Amino acid sequence: MIAFENYLIEKGFEKLGWDAKKGEYYKPKAHIISTMVNLGYIYIKGDLKIAVGLHEAHKPVTLINPRPRILIEKTVEDKVIKMYEYEDDAMNIILQKFSFDEIFEAMYNKEKLLYHKIN
Repeated sequence: MIAFENYLIEKGFEKLGWDAKKGEYYKPKAHIISTMVNLGYIYIKGDLKIAVGLHEAHKPVTLINPRPRILIEKTVEDKVIKMYEYEDDAMNIILQKFSFDEIFEAMYNKEKLLYHKIN
């Protein structure tokens, strides 16, 4: 479980898994994320639904949806490389560099951009 999931639970979100065979959500008894068992979990509170789990191949568990707007600029050999919210690596950097309150706010306020520069 990543720290952001604990944050969601502390904010009152209910953790649910998805049973694809039955086509319904269930309350999980254990936290297992694996390509063999379960790709992630949904966190629900009112009309808000947040997905956390495996997203890109060979990447760790991360926030999948909704994602805040992200811009990361990384300089490599005098060339600026830009990373956006579509990339798991960018999302994982944001989860480390910003408070969860800031991330949560930006998830639902698309005017807010989470910017980080890596030299």
